[in-house]
Amino acid sequence: MSVSPANGNTNVSPSIPLTFLFDQDMDTSVSLAQSIGTLFFGNYDIRPSGVVLFNSAWSADKQSLTFTPVPAIRLGTTISWTLNPKGSTIPLKNLTGQTLVTTNGRYTIIANSGGSTNELCTPNGPIPNLGSYLLVKNVFHRQSGAAQVAHSLEQRPVLTSLAQGPPFGGAAVISGSLTLPGGTTRNFTNAGVSLGIFGTFTNEAALETSFPLGPYTVRFTRAGQPESAVPMNMPALPVSVPTITNWDEAQAVDASADFTLTWNVLTPQTPGAFVFFSIVDEIGNLIFVAPNGCIPRTIPSTATSITIPAGYLRPGLKYRGSLGFGYNFYNSTSEVPQMGGTGSVNRHTSFEFQTTGDGTGSGGGTLPPPAAAARFTGFRLLPNGRAELTLTGTPTRSYTIQRKGNIMATIWTTAGTAIMDAAGTSIFEDTSSILVFPAFYRAANN
Repeated sequence: MSVSPANGNTNVSPSIPLTFLFDQDMDTSVSLAQSIGTLFFGNYDIRPSGVVLFNSAWSADKQSLTFTPVPAIRLGTTISWTLNPKGSTIPLKNLTGQTLVTTNGRYTIIANSGGSTNELCTPNGPIPNLGSYLLVKNVFHRQSGAAQVAHSLEQRPVLTSLAQGPPFGGAAVISGSLTLPGGTTRNFTNAGVSLGIFGTFTNEAALETSFPLGPYTVRFTRAGQPESAVPMNMPALPVSVPTITNWDEAQAVDASADFTLTWNVLTPQTPGAFVFFSIVDEIGNLIFVAPNGCIPRTIPSTATSITIPAGYLRPGLKYRGSLGFGYNFYNSTSEVPQMGGTGSVNRHTSFEFQTTGDGTGSGGGTLPPPAAAARFTGFRLLPNGRAELTLTGTPTRSYTIQRKGNIMATIWTTAGTAIMDAAGTSIFEDTSSILVFPAFYRAANN
């Protein structure tokens, strides 16, 4: 009866399901099987194969088949689909065994999900050739409703302490350690291009037990140079958990107008306090970030809102936001020659929001609104013994006429199609050569 996104649509959301609606009950006992090139002809084929994966499922009423992309589809991708491709060994069929004819179509994922060309830029001036060392504590939260904020199940609390040499030559870091409050020392180990400690914990309490607030010393040695020892005093994490306060409004953002997102205030306001906010699309592309010196865009630690300009987002898409509260307790580019150091403790809250629109795009025509339910207004037997039905419905729209011979039967047989005239009236004649009475009819919306 219909497919969404409609054939030829463009600017479709990366996560929108591909849904087929049938006018009768389908045989859902037939296993759904993806074709594999010329090796195997299943009952559906979605391309580009190997790039896009879909979860498939029938609806409970056996009249809707949905393919959900996992994960979201890459921007600009054209999806081509076929039901019952030629040569299918296990074709889709209805409950009476009638095979669905080969059907195909395509749609295209939106090519640009928003943002600005200045959102990610290279600052003016030379890039300093500095190595780095850091001590950072992160705790992650997830907001799923107006008053539903909890520790993230996907991202565990972490403590990171690293040291690495300059990226463009210079002395490499060959050893290091972290001294904790109380005097315990943890030696750095190899962490890719760096040496350091990366501790992941099951909960915030375990993180605080292993790495409490207080005095730390980051030590590291570079090739051919004496050991550097940098004291840092780690404060407590922010008391307040970042929380979006206009949650409901964020679930229906008008992309064509400025939108102001609001949140609770960072407490306490201690030296080094900061707020950080970012938006990425469903694929992970950066759309918006604050603060951003390239725009320029600032965000004070006392801020409780930020405005996303009109046109930064696109209609009918989902986005992921991240709001961070933190304290920078150490920052230096001069204490250790050719090295820059950072120390911070942070809370992050991630959340999803979306713009208005159904995500099925435009360009190939959107699906028309559903036709009104048909009404039978007349019936008679013609001289040739056939049944003639008169019915009303939405002008110019078609309706599938179905028939069964027993009122208690669950299977309907397609008898034909009725097309409404400009006044919304149609006369349908059942031309079946094997028609017997009694006969019961219904009209299904197309």
